[in-house]
Amino acid sequence: MVKAYFNTNKHSEWVATFDTEETYDVCWPHLEKLAEKHRMFLVDSVIEDKKEQFIRWLEECPVDWKRYTDNDEDDEIQVIRFTIPKEDKDG
Repeated sequence: MVKAYFNTNKHSEWVATFDTEETYDVCWPHLEKLAEKHRMFLVDSVIEDKKEQFIRWLEECPVDWKRYTDNDEDDEIQVIRFTIPKEDKDG
């Protein structure tokens, strides 16, 4: 997913969201011209798939965790259990 913004030096305005980079690439020249017309510049942000983002977070997670799946290997059921160190429980 790609989010497109029109920016100035003082603020940012979200103008569109695209499901694919290919669609964004087709629209990019037109968005850039529209931004310039309004004395702004085009900025984009690529948003990763939420599942991929979560998996990356798990890899960097500061607590211990284990993944449990069902036995038929289709991953229809997954449970993730976190173990938080005792000193961090009280905040």
